Amino acid sequence: MPAHLQSTRQVNGSGASTACESARQALGESLVGLFGEDEANAAEEMMNGESKRREAEGGEYIAAHRKVFEDINRGTRHCRQIRKGAR
Repeated sequence: MPAHLQSTRQVNGSGASTACESARQALGESLVGLFGEDEANAAEEMMNGESKRREAEGGEYIAAHRKVFEDINRGTRHCRQIRKGAR
């Protein structure tokens, strides 16, 4: 196997799915054709895990920002109520 396509198990972290998918698309091959069945299964598991991790992080990011905006909105409403009472 060429050096740039060595074991998918050596590719960890956020770039794993991107590296596998890029190699597959560039060479017009399936994962099995590139890495063999065992390595293709490992690559598929990594890509699925990476996708799930990114979805979870995205949900956490959205929830955190939603809370900030809700807090701002709550504060704005409170200020309006105070101003109305001061008139």
